[in-house]
Amino acid sequence: MSDKPLIHQIKDLMNKNRNAELIKDENIQKQCLEQVLIIYDKLSNNGQKRVKNELYVAHRNLGSLYINEEFEKALHHLELAKSLSSYKNENFFNKCNLNRLISHLKMKIGLKEDSKDQLAESRNINNLLLSKLDKISLDQLKNEIMSDKLILDAIEKGDIKTIIEFELPIPLFIKDKYPIEFEINGIKYTLEVEIVENPLFVKCPNFTEIMEDKYGLANRSKIKLTIFRYIDPNKRIKISTFSEKECILYILSEAINAINYFIERYRIISGNYWVETVFYNMISEFSSTIMAGDHIIRNIPINMDQLIRCSPNPPWLSDLNIDNLDKYLRKEEIILWEILLLDAEDFLLRRNYREAIYAINGCFENFLMIKAREKLKKSWDDKEVEDYLNGSPVYENFKLKKYLSEDLFNQAVSNKDIFPYVPSTFQILKKCNEIDPSKVEIKELNRLVSKIRKKRNDIMHGVEIAEDLEKLAFEAIKSFKEFTEVF
Repeated sequence: MSDKPLIHQIKDLMNKNRNAELIKDENIQKQCLEQVLIIYDKLSNNGQKRVKNELYVAHRNLGSLYINEEFEKALHHLELAKSLSSYKNENFFNKCNLNRLISHLKMKIGLKEDSKDQLAESRNINNLLLSKLDKISLDQLKNEIMSDKLILDAIEKGDIKTIIEFELPIPLFIKDKYPIEFEINGIKYTLEVEIVENPLFVKCPNFTEIMEDKYGLANRSKIKLTIFRYIDPNKRIKISTFSEKECILYILSEAINAINYFIERYRIISGNYWVETVFYNMISEFSSTIMAGDHIIRNIPINMDQLIRCSPNPPWLSDLNIDNLDKYLRKEEIILWEILLLDAEDFLLRRNYREAIYAINGCFENFLMIKAREKLKKSWDDKEVEDYLNGSPVYENFKLKKYLSEDLFNQAVSNKDIFPYVPSTFQILKKCNEIDPSKVEIKELNRLVSKIRKKRNDIMHGVEIAEDLEKLAFEAIKSFKEFTEVF
């Protein structure tokens, strides 16, 4: 294909870009300029020389378009623009503006990645611009260069803070907007709480509250949390739940961890046992501001991190589920392990990891006893099964029976020289597998049980655990589900 039609396409795209710029349609601008770069690569060397200015404008403008969200991509385009011959023909003001953008981006990337090299490069460019400040006539550009200097000064002093504001559906009565300071792992936090009345609640002439207002029916809390370090507002981290949501914004996760640290201690001091710790679905939206000294680096006035589904109809129960619900409603009692499994998954969703581990281990014990009885009854009568599970001394199950006759064994039991011995979980699994083999080898069953019970005793006895409790709880629940399918 000859260069002529390709060059015509580039010219046409640049015109579309200018029209999109007039109506402030950044998406169309990005599409046009990215397409220019693709077509440019298809040109011959001579063809590329004919549109070298269009290439420069495409990179320069893309850098400006990506500057607020995709720092690395913006910097890539601006540095490419600066390396092109067309940059040399730019006027003094445009060169200063482009270099100021590069300096600003290197500052943001340096802060985001904790890169001293990027911050040093930002400082060098900023110093160069400061040396030319008296030649710059535009006040806005002057102010931006000076602002970058002050931000870099604040970064060097460690004067960085991330401010997150949101509402919680629980009232935390402290003092109105009274700053509470605390530290977690060497990081300083400041918390301010403002009580907000629910507009739907019927009020008395004076302050009105519902006692034990667990769900904020009368009053809510407006939270302002200041974290004295930089947090990337776009960074996402994986979470372990059995919902469809797999990631959460790191800035929200850090805010939740801090507010829960506070709530756990607030409950003890206030005696408000009904106050719940927070998880992400309790926060409908939040704002975040990152500051260096008194200067705002980044401000996101509204942010949401909810998993939202749109569908033509509500998620009604299927006919099959309605039938099953009718059957369950006829049952006066529900199998305990089914309730505890749901509790464990709910605790995990709400980030209450210890409670999730308690619940799933209670769930496992209940399930095991039910299924073990079913398996053992395939070879034993009811009394034999109960004697075995309750640890009643039975000669057939006695480990040392080859050294002791049955008569002497019975005499020892009567004399209480041999005590009841409840079999361990692994012994029960082995015995069940002998009578009614599982779908997997006993080694695999034992592995799943070990994952379910990992650190269980330490957690139940209040021992501080260095391991990731979220991972322990998730793996325990996941392993239990696998266990129910193969045992």
